[in-house]
Amino acid sequence: MNDVTQIVDSLESHMIESIYQTKKLLNYEIIDKTANCIALAKKIHIFGVGTSLKVAENFYFKLFRIALNVDVHRSFSEQWIEAMNASNKDCAIIISASGETGDMLKIAEQLLKNGVPIITLTENKDSKLLHY
Repeated sequence: MNDVTQIVDSLESHMIESIYQTKKLLNYEIIDKTANCIALAKKIHIFGVGTSLKVAENFYFKLFRIALNVDVHRSFSEQWIEAMNASNKDCAIIISASGETGDMLKIAEQLLKNGVPIITLTENKDSKLLHY
């Protein structure tokens, strides 16, 4: 076996293991609530900074392609305005690997004040963001 074949086989193995591990963590009730929040939303707001913003932009394009009313903004000031104008008929998705990013916590607090349903995506199951 050559080096390229070993690398490809190793990547395949890691990807398959990642899928199995992710499946073990799934909560189908939360997935159902999340899907309903997105499907019923008048507008979907996606928030993130840094690398999480790249994930947010990728998700934005997926939702945009299926004709959902969705927004994502690069700057915190634009994200803040979106959060301030969001309503309880909308759905917000906050992506933060740590779940501790100050700007995202401010956004979550504002969304909570407006009664906006919030979906959080984070690696940290004990993060401050999950309290929103």
